[in-house]
Amino acid sequence: MKSYIKLFTERPAYFAERLYFERYHGSSTGQILEIGCSVGHFMKYGADKKVGIDYDLDALMVARKKGYNVAQCDIQRGLCFEDNTFSSIDCQHVIEHVENPLYVMSECLRVLKPRGKAVIVTPNVQSLGFEFYVDYTHIRPFTKTSLERIAYDAGFSRFTVEYMYTGLPMSKLLYRKGLLSVTTALRIQAMCHSLGMRIKDTLVLVAEK
Repeated sequence: MKSYIKLFTERPAYFAERLYFERYHGSSTGQILEIGCSVGHFMKYGADKKVGIDYDLDALMVARKKGYNVAQCDIQRGLCFEDNTFSSIDCQHVIEHVENPLYVMSECLRVLKPRGKAVIVTPNVQSLGFEFYVDYTHIRPFTKTSLERIAYDAGFSRFTVEYMYTGLPMSKLLYRKGLLSVTTALRIQAMCHSLGMRIKDTLVLVAEK
């Protein structure tokens, strides 16, 4: 079994992943495209609105068995969708693996509806002690500045780059017990982020069409 398939099949779901989805895609009223869906670990969030794509057929077979709407697609050759199809795009830890990230960003812009947004998550190579090439499939390292430039060059009208939000201790347990709502958790997380509690080895580009 490929190492990442084993990893994502066996790893637990974190409440922080639910908060990530709600923060960046929860308000989406149309279809959401998940680029690099792999075995479908993140497809559970907003599954009724999501379409997942990946190049790896073995991973997609696992996702399909879970009942998710997924398709095989090589994003380096383009996105297999018509213009103005999606309200939101989620692309976590994919862009650093492609030869031509500008082309991928341009394709994201093409398939987004007007005022749609793409959320691109990638390692921050300027993070102290971060070893980018520990993952042998990494090709293109990014910084905050290079993400801003690629969003501009791809033609996005507005964009921001921020550090990933941190998780909240005990939040999953409190949520399960009904003592913490998703809305409250998002507010607390945003406050912590504003106070400097951020995951600085991970960058999040939010680019709007």
